[in-house]
Amino acid sequence: MNIEAATSAVARLWAEQDPGARGVTLEPCPVSGNNRVFVARRSDGGKVVAKFYYAGQAGETDRLRAEWDFLAHAYPACPRSLPCPLAQAGQQRLALYEFIDGVKFGPDQVGAAHVDAAAGLIAAINAAPVAGELPPAREACFSLAEHFAVIDRRLDRLNTIALEDAAAVVLAGEMRHYWAERRAAIEAGASALGICFDQPIPQDQRVLSPSDFGFHNALLRPDGEVVFIDFEYAGWDDVAKLASDFFFQPAVPVDRSHYQRFVAPIVRSMANGAAVRRRIDLLRPIFGLKWCCIMLNHFLPDMAVKARFADPDHDEVRRKSEQLSKARKAFQQLVIDSWPISIS
Repeated sequence: MNIEAATSAVARLWAEQDPGARGVTLEPCPVSGNNRVFVARRSDGGKVVAKFYYAGQAGETDRLRAEWDFLAHAYPACPRSLPCPLAQAGQQRLALYEFIDGVKFGPDQVGAAHVDAAAGLIAAINAAPVAGELPPAREACFSLAEHFAVIDRRLDRLNTIALEDAAAVVLAGEMRHYWAERRAAIEAGASALGICFDQPIPQDQRVLSPSDFGFHNALLRPDGEVVFIDFEYAGWDDVAKLASDFFFQPAVPVDRSHYQRFVAPIVRSMANGAAVRRRIDLLRPIFGLKWCCIMLNHFLPDMAVKARFADPDHDEVRRKSEQLSKARKAFQQLVIDSWPISIS
C-alpha cells in the first residue's frame, strides 16, 4: 500500500470516528516489527496513531484482533497506562489509537518506579472482570511439554539459515547443544518439584499478558508516567513466560536487580505462590534461549519480506549484523548465568 492509499484509508476511518477529521496527513514512525505505523495529523492539529497490520500467513495470529480486543478489556482498568483504542477496519487491517505524547525509553533509563508501573499494570489487567473471550497469547504454553515444543520448533527453523551466513549457522549449532543439556536438567528439576511434563497448569496460574512486554514497548510521558503500547500478541499466558520475557527482551533491558520487585507482587496474588515461584525460576532458561532464537529470526528467509513491509528502506545486511551480535552476547550470558534470586 502506497502512502496515498494509506492516507485515504486513515482519513475515511478517522472521519467515521470523528466527523471533524479533515486534511489528514501521515508521518511514518520508525519501527522494527512487522507492521506499518504512522502519526496521522489533521488540519486542526488533532493527532492519532494509525497502524496497518501485517497480514501474515494462514493460521497466524490476527494481530489487529488480538491488540484491539486486549485494549478493549484493559484500557478501562488502566486509562493512564495504555492508549485508548479509537476505531478499526478489519478489511484494511487498520486501527486508530490515541496519540501518546511521550518518548521512548533509553537503554539505561528504567528505574524502580517504572518497574512498579509495569507490575501495577499486570495487576490491574488481571483484577478487572473479563467480558467475553480473550484468546491465548502468541506462543502461549501451559505445560512443560508445550514450552519444550516451542524451543524445538524455533531451533528447527534456524536450520533454514543460509550457509553463507556462516557465523549465524555456528551460533545456532551451539544453541542446539546447550538445549540438549539444559532440557534434561529442567526435566529433572520438574520431576523433583512434582511438575508433570504434559499436564497443563491450572487457570489460577495463568495471566492475561500483554506479551512481548517491556520498556521497548513503552513511552514516558512528560510528567513521568509510563504508557505501554503494542499488544498484537496479547492474551492468556503462563505467568512464568510473562515474568521471564520481561527481563530477557533485549531492546531495553531491565536490570535483574528489579526481578523481585516485578515478580513478587504477581506471585503473591496467585494461589500457591511458593510453587509458582519455584516453577518460574526452573523454567527461566527456556525463555532465555527462546530470545536468542528470536534474535536470529532476521536470518530466516521470510523475515526480509516482513521487514520490508514495515520499513521499505530496511537495510538487511546491517540488521543481520546487529542481531547476530546481540544473539551471541545473550547466549554467552545465558550459558554462564546462574541468576541467584530469592523472592519473599
